[in-house]
Amino acid sequence: MRRAGVVLTVTGGVFILVGGIDFFSAFGTFHPPTLFWCFFVGMPLVALGGNLLRLGYLGAVSRYVAEETVPVVRDSVVEVAEGLRPTIRDIASDLSSPARDGSGAADPAARLARVDKLRASGLISEAEHAEQRARILSEL
Repeated sequence: MRRAGVVLTVTGGVFILVGGIDFFSAFGTFHPPTLFWCFFVGMPLVALGGNLLRLGYLGAVSRYVAEETVPVVRDSVVEVAEGLRPTIRDIASDLSSPARDGSGAADPAARLARVDKLRASGLISEAEHAEQRARILSEL
C-alpha cells in the first residue's frame, strides 16, 4: 500500500502540475488550454494515493501513539487512585461503622445525617443513598 500510495501521489502531482502550467500559460495567448484535463485526472490520483499512504502507515502511527500515551495514562490513573484511597477508606468506614451516642447505642439520626451528607457532597449516588437509608431504617 505504501509503494502504490507514493506512486499514485507522485503521478497525480505530475498530472496536476502539467494541467496547471497549461492552464496558466494560456492566459497570455488567445489559444485555449489543451492539457487542462490533466488537472482533473491528477486530483483523484492524489486523493487515492494519499488514502493508500494513510492506510499503509496506520499501524505504525497507531503503535507510536500507543507507546507515547499509555504510560502517561497509566501514571495518571495510579496517581488519581493514590489520591482517592484515603477518601474511599473514610467513606467505607463511615458506612460500615454506626455512629454511637453517649450511651453506646447506635444513633440512627446521626447515621442518616451522615448518609445525607455523603449524597449531598456527591460521594455516593442516589441509589446508594436510598440503599443505605433503607438499611439504617430497617435496623430500628
